[in-house]
Amino acid sequence: MAQLAIRHRSMPVSRPALSLLARTVGPVVITGVAASSDIDSDRCSFARNSISFPADLATLPLVLGHDISKVVGFVRALDYAADGRLHIRAEVVDEVARTMPALSICASVLEAEIRD
Repeated sequence: MAQLAIRHRSMPVSRPALSLLARTVGPVVITGVAASSDIDSDRCSFARNSISFPADLATLPLVLGHDISKVVGFVRALDYAADGRLHIRAEVVDEVARTMPALSICASVLEAEIRD
């Protein structure tokens, strides 16, 4: 990735921090897109329908900043839409994480491809 960035004279995208949400009492349920084939600001993407997950979602934690040691909730549902985007429904139990507008699922990359 670094070699491609140098070759194409691209710089990391600077993004402003997202605003925190209002504090809540008790767990909250969130829904949204967990992964898509869209190219992100780091010029990375997942192939459509490429993420697999266990049948027992209780083993799949919702984490803060892709850090497995910072479990903040539980994934309740994962489903692929017709466009290949992976949609998530999760319960956030951590008081601080409930104020954050974006969270992470854990993934292990088993195969990757670099395209120029």
